[in-house]
Amino acid sequence: TRLAQVFLIDLGASLHILSDIRDKVASLLKEYSPALSQIMRQNQINIPDSSFRLRTLDDVYTATSGSIFISGSQALARLPLLQRRLDMERGLNTAGFISGYRGSPLAGYDMILKRAEPFLAQHQIKFQPAINEEMAAAAIIGTQQVAAEPDKTCDGIFSLWYGKGPGLDRAADALKHANSIGTTPLGGVLVTVGDDHNAISSAMAHQSEQLFASFMMPVLHPSGIPEIIEYGLLGWAM
Repeated sequence: TRLAQVFLIDLGASLHILSDIRDKVASLLKEYSPALSQIMRQNQINIPDSSFRLRTLDDVYTATSGSIFISGSQALARLPLLQRRLDMERGLNTAGFISGYRGSPLAGYDMILKRAEPFLAQHQIKFQPAINEEMAAAAIIGTQQVAAEPDKTCDGIFSLWYGKGPGLDRAADALKHANSIGTTPLGGVLVTVGDDHNAISSAMAHQSEQLFASFMMPVLHPSGIPEIIEYGLLGWAM
């Protein structure tokens, strides 16, 4: 029981576990999952169903029901997978594209996407980190022109750009023009920015809402991990 409690706390704090010990961790989780369920019941923690269990760390990307332990950056990585599944349910042959430039407070997002590449590839989602934020924005503009291509292999491409506040400054011209041009009906672009309001890991404090307003680009501001998913899907729908 004590070991089960430790694993529950550790998973809630972070799922960044080295791939070479993943199988061992998954085996331990399977062994201790009955104890975890008992602890949750004793502490009156909501259990979605009677079959609650912890399977593997890949549930972050593959689970379609029940509960998962997930961080904010992992939620952003899961987001395009959900969009692709929704499109498939509607009979749409779409693809995804993700590009940007690493930077705190989204510093680990590209590493998470790299680890998730096998799952992304299964859903026709391409992750292509760029050498800077502006190049990433230019590439994403190109994805919204696929509908005009006679030899296109999909109905549309939903894209995601990521960067930190100063990166938004650098990509401002490309993103402003992109918003003016618009997106394809079965595509869409989600721009995700990490702001460092207190300049904890940046040369100066930054806040991006004013710049988005100058682009006439709508801003969705999630207040927690569930809203990252909800607002992300809403952003593509818009």
